Amino acid sequence: MLHPIQALRLFSALWVVLYHAAHSPTVAPGNGLWHNFTGLGYLGVDIFFVISGYIMALNSQQRSPSLRQSLSFLGLRLARIYSGWWPVFLLCCTLLGSAALQGKDLLGSFFLYQLNFNILVLPVTWTLTFELYFYAVIALSLLLPQHLRTPTFWLLALGLLITNSWWVMHERFNIENIGQSHYGMHLFFSPLCLEFLLGYQLQRLQPQLQRILPTLALLACTALCAAAVYGYAAYFAHKPSGLAGFFHYPERALLGGSLAGSLLLLFLRLGRYLPRRLSLWGGDISYLVYLLHLPCIWLLPRWLPSDNPMHLPALIAGTISLASLMHYTLERPIYRKCKRRFDTAYNLQHFKAL
Repeated sequence: MLHPIQALRLFSALWVVLYHAAHSPTVAPGNGLWHNFTGLGYLGVDIFFVISGYIMALNSQQRSPSLRQSLSFLGLRLARIYSGWWPVFLLCCTLLGSAALQGKDLLGSFFLYQLNFNILVLPVTWTLTFELYFYAVIALSLLLPQHLRTPTFWLLALGLLITNSWWVMHERFNIENIGQSHYGMHLFFSPLCLEFLLGYQLQRLQPQLQRILPTLALLACTALCAAAVYGYAAYFAHKPSGLAGFFHYPERALLGGSLAGSLLLLFLRLGRYLPRRLSLWGGDISYLVYLLHLPCIWLLPRWLPSDNPMHLPALIAGTISLASLMHYTLERPIYRKCKRRFDTAYNLQHFKAL
């Protein structure tokens, strides 16, 4: 029963949309609780990472250890990422024009290995580099016997915790030490990788958690995690970009990852209350909603005056409509064609991959 996860994916994507909309000069930021909620919208990314770990654990658990299975898994995940991204990449290049593309890393943007959002064609795609890295790690794990995969990921999580604890103790995430940071800190050993591993282990532990964790306790845990995130972001995250930025990645992974994990378990627990078809549709388009919302923000001033109160509704409606159109006409047909090719080439059963 995966439709609760799909509903959470759409919620996460829309939360990111609201975050960037609130920071856009054309959309009114709002106030009070709404301002506080949209101000934490970057945590939609953390939810995406935990969901990705959960889904990858689900999709890989029945695969036997072999190079064929590893290559098939990796190929399908690459097709899933690029079938949505490359059409959006072409759209972004068209909208920006040659002048705005000067100084952008076109190759790094196209193949998604660039993390510096200042030189990305679409800044939010730095998160897809993390996705691709984790897919590669999962693909490598498929070379191991099934009973060794979960312990291996526990050891990997322990290694990341030790490494990042050492970096925190030696103030490597402080602003004055930014010159000592490297690609490993930003990606390979980043604290945010722990969020993928959390999602992976939650899938493995779900039957036990279902038995020992009552729904009310899960609700209380989610509320406490939300309060902790808000309190830290509001009163303690003073470095540039706040809790959203690199300098607070350790705290973000701890607090945002805990909130994301709690929300994932909560949505799974309350799935019977969510409309199945609507949830599945929302999950299907959520990836393109995430990719397309910034281009829609760029286009919005061309259609509506800057003081128009309909900016936010128009942004959400336009993003969802464009995402739905591109999903059904481009992304899904391309991905399904790639999937058939891989199934034929590797003579595999049809694994259901989200």
